[in-house]
Amino acid sequence: GLRGPAIGIDVDCEHEPRLLDAQQAGILDPLAVKQWAIRYATQAATTVLQVDQIVMAKTAGGPKLPKQQGHWDDQD
Repeated sequence: GLRGPAIGIDVDCEHEPRLLDAQQAGILDPLAVKQWAIRYATQAATTVLQVDQIVMAKTAGGPKLPKQQGHWDDQD
C-alpha cells in the first residue's frame, strides 16, 4: 500500500479519486503554498459570510435609526 508524506489523491482519475504517490507522479506542492491557500480561502469565506449577514439584516428590516427632528445644533 501507499504510505508516507508523499501520498495524494488523484482527482483526475476517470472513475473515482484514488490514492497516488505524488512524488512519483511529479506533483510537488510545498507546505507553504497549502498554508497560504487555506488562509486565503478562510478569509474569502469569512468575507462572504459577513456580507451575507449584512444583506440578511437589511432584508429583515435591520435596526432602524430614530427619526431626527432637526439638527442637533438648532436647539434653543
